[in-house]
Amino acid sequence: MRAERDDDEPRVTRKTPERRLAYEIAIGIIWGGLGLAAIQTVFALIAWQIYIHDVKVAFGIPGH
Repeated sequence: MRAERDDDEPRVTRKTPERRLAYEIAIGIIWGGLGLAAIQTVFALIAWQIYIHDVKVAFGIPGH
C-alpha cells in the first residue's frame, strides 16, 4: 500500500527564485569598494601631480 498526502491546498512552487539578502549585500560591498578605490586613485593622481609640480618649482626644473 502506498500512502497519499492529505493536503487540502496544492503546494505553490516559485518559478523564479528570489535573490538572497546576503548575495545582494555582498554585491553592494564589492561595488562600493570599487567606487571608493576609483575615487582614491583619482585623488592620488591629483596629489601626485601637485607634488611633482612643487618639486619642479623647488629645484627650478623647467616644465611644460
